[in-house]
Amino acid sequence: MNYSTETKLVQELYPKLEETVLKDYYSPFLRREMKDEYSTLTETDLKMDKLITQNIKSVFPKDQVLSEEASFTKIDWTKRVWVLDPICGTSNFASGVMSFTTNIVLVENKRPVLALVADYPNRTYLFASQDKPGVYVKNAKTNNHLLLDTKTLISVDYGYLPQKGTAQEINQVANIVANLIRDKYWVITLSTSLSFSYAAIARYAAFLVTYTYPWDNIAACYLMEKNGGIVTDFSGNPWQLDSKYLVGSLDKKTHQYLLNTIKSHWGK
Repeated sequence: MNYSTETKLVQELYPKLEETVLKDYYSPFLRREMKDEYSTLTETDLKMDKLITQNIKSVFPKDQVLSEEASFTKIDWTKRVWVLDPICGTSNFASGVMSFTTNIVLVENKRPVLALVADYPNRTYLFASQDKPGVYVKNAKTNNHLLLDTKTLISVDYGYLPQKGTAQEINQVANIVANLIRDKYWVITLSTSLSFSYAAIARYAAFLVTYTYPWDNIAACYLMEKNGGIVTDFSGNPWQLDSKYLVGSLDKKTHQYLLNTIKSHWGK
């Protein structure tokens, strides 16, 4: 199937997203509140959600939309679903930390077929689709080989683990991270799924994520696989749309090392 219309839609949407989010980011009048006990919400989250959803529905009115900021409805994953995270890293955004992203993914028959991830710190976006191999930063195909400087950088994101994980899960993840540090890895935590996508284009050696949701991780998992990498759950099984605990790398040895490390602590 050809996804030229979908590609044109999301790529032409990106400049509007960048303009909207950065204008509010630099505004001294940004309003924020607590969405729930654990999450920050800003007016920009809702503004971005509306902008993306309206653009999708104007071209594909029958498509389903699953967004972090919208009321949850029952989704039929065997049909077309757009999965959105208008601002992933809202706490960073609201605190004046330039570490946040926007994820837009199209899923068909339970598998992603197109993804755009906004790289606002670099004023660009990452993109992949079924129409062509590889991952692109705008129109330039990206590297999929780890450089010497990135081989020891592991992106670890705890998601909602501190708030919603069990005491056992929290202790196990703490032991995994301690193991990484003992093995001389630099553990990077950006508190946004942008770091997952950075691993998919070899800026980090791997990503390890816990207690996340589809809008957090589907885009990065798709980019990782499109760039020749491996993504599994903590047990080494192929990742699924509802997987919460994930590990991915462009390098098979790094991925296996992480699985072995996880196995030493997870479920113990």
